[in-house]
Amino acid sequence: MTAAIDEYISHKRVVGRPDGRPLRESTLTTLRYRLVAIHAGTSKLDELTPKRCAALYAARTQTKIAAAGDATIAADTHRNELQAAKTFAAWLHGRGWLPRNPWDQVQAVGGRLRGKEQLRVDEARRFSDVAFAAARAGDVAAIAVLTALILGLRSSEVLDRVIRDLDDDGRLLWIPTSKTDAGRRREEVPAELRRLLLELAGDRPGTDRLFPRLAQLRRRGRARDVVTSDWLRYHTARLCTAADVPRVCPHSLRGLHSTLAVEAGATPHLVAASLGHADRGGTARRHYIAPGALERQSTRRVAATLIDRSGVGNETSPTRSPSDSELEDSETNTA
Repeated sequence: MTAAIDEYISHKRVVGRPDGRPLRESTLTTLRYRLVAIHAGTSKLDELTPKRCAALYAARTQTKIAAAGDATIAADTHRNELQAAKTFAAWLHGRGWLPRNPWDQVQAVGGRLRGKEQLRVDEARRFSDVAFAAARAGDVAAIAVLTALILGLRSSEVLDRVIRDLDDDGRLLWIPTSKTDAGRRREEVPAELRRLLLELAGDRPGTDRLFPRLAQLRRRGRARDVVTSDWLRYHTARLCTAADVPRVCPHSLRGLHSTLAVEAGATPHLVAASLGHADRGGTARRHYIAPGALERQSTRRVAATLIDRSGVGNETSPTRSPSDSELEDSETNTA
C-alpha cells in the first residue's frame, strides 16, 4: 500500500493539474496524508474489497480528535479523504493493479460546512484600517492580506502573482491562471492598494513573485522558499488580533468581499463574476455588458466601503478619458 501511494503521488507530481499547472508540494503532502489516514491498517492492495473499504470509511467517520475530548473529525475531513481514496483507486484500476474500484459504492455521510465566519462591516473597517497602517509601515504580509480582501482573491491567486501581472501602471492585476476557468480574469486595483503594490514591485524583473520570500520561513524544521497559504493564514489572524476583531481566515475575507459588494448594491451574479465563479449572468455578459465592467464595479463598491472614508485612502485614481470609462463600464450591444 505504501509503495502504491508513493507511486501515485509521484504520478500526480508529474502530470499536475488538468490545465497543466503543477501541483504545490503542500497539496501533494495533504493528498498523501488523506490516503494514509483512510487506508489505516491496510498493508496490501488485495485487501481493498468493497466490504473492507466501507468498514474503513465507517471507522474513519468515528475517529476522535485527540485534543478535543469526544469530538470526532469533521465531515469535511472524512469526505475529502473518501474522495481522494476513490480517485486513487480509479487510478490503480486503470493501471491494472485492482480488478475494480472498491471505493465506488461507499457513500459519504455528514454535511459539509457552508461558508466561513465573516467580520461585520464595522469590524471589517477596523481590520482594514489596521492592515493599511501596517502596510504603509512596510508590512508585506499586510499588503497580501489587503489584496485578498479588497480584490476578493483566493489565497493562491494572491501568492502566485508575479510582477508583470501588475499592469497598466498598477491599475490592473491579472489573474491568468486560477482554480477554475472562470477564475482567469483581471481586477481593477483601487488607488490606495495600487500605491502599495507598486512600491512592493519596485524595479524588480517581471518574472519575480510579487510577494517574495523575505526570509526563510521554517515550519517543522523545513525551510520554505516561497510564501504559502499558511503564511497568509497566519498573518490574517495576526492582523485580526491587532484590530481586536474575531479571527478569520483568508477565505473568509473572500466571502466578506462578496458580502460587502452585495450590501453596497452589487448583484449576486456581479459578485460571482468578480470572484471568478462560473455563474455570471451569461446573457447580459455575452450580449450587453463590456467584458470586465461588472468585475471592476464590484471591487469599487468594496473599496468604497472599506477605504474611501474618513480620509483613509482618499488618493484618487488617475483620470481616464470619458471614452475609456464608457467602454469599460457602460458599453452596450445595441445590435
